[in-house]
Amino acid sequence: MTAGLAWSAISDLFVSLDCSTQFTTQALLNAGVFLGSVICGRTLCTSKIHGNQARLTSRTAIKALQLSCDKIPDDVFAATCSALSETHRQTKLILLTVRSINPLRWAWLVYALYYRAWNGVEDTDFAESNLRITNIKLTRADVDSIEAALEYGYPIESPQRDLVYGFVDIHDGTPLWPRGCPEAGSNGLIASSQVRCRACYDPTNCDFVEILVPGYGICEARTGGATVFTPVSK
Repeated sequence: MTAGLAWSAISDLFVSLDCSTQFTTQALLNAGVFLGSVICGRTLCTSKIHGNQARLTSRTAIKALQLSCDKIPDDVFAATCSALSETHRQTKLILLTVRSINPLRWAWLVYALYYRAWNGVEDTDFAESNLRITNIKLTRADVDSIEAALEYGYPIESPQRDLVYGFVDIHDGTPLWPRGCPEAGSNGLIASSQVRCRACYDPTNCDFVEILVPGYGICEARTGGATVFTPVSK
């Protein structure tokens, strides 16, 4: 189905990601293939257990995108927002429905909608014209997370003094682990494309760097070799 959508000449797309049960890690990895190929326009990774998966690239860019995220777990919401941050520049997000939101989700939402502007990308085609969030009360923690995401260009609830923000250029063949997956486990990823990703580095854990992989959310990679963290001042 994902390949069929990616290769179809679709101009308008409505996607409902509603799910009342917690996703398994493998289901999240499968969702990453869909989010990457359909929303971002290309898959950036393959799973370790399906290392020979063909790389999917969309035939045409979606012109009008509508998303419903009413009942999904936080990790799927994060993966969805990470994909939205890298949509094709011709894509317009005309409707995004979110029912349940918390400070971290606010941070991800702000990152998804305003990351390009924060990063200095002149991209006027990607625009949100109708954002509907129901049944919420804006708390002080929500406001803090929104301010932090706007300031650092990263989905964080509040700034942490020791963390450094920047970029990592991942290369074809780079091993990645979605947050919460053990390094030795089979539920890992292998980068299948070269792409620059937003990243966060903790000097107290210098062996790893946290990377925002479009379609998958937060992943970790070992530092060293071709995986080099480049800090930025903002």
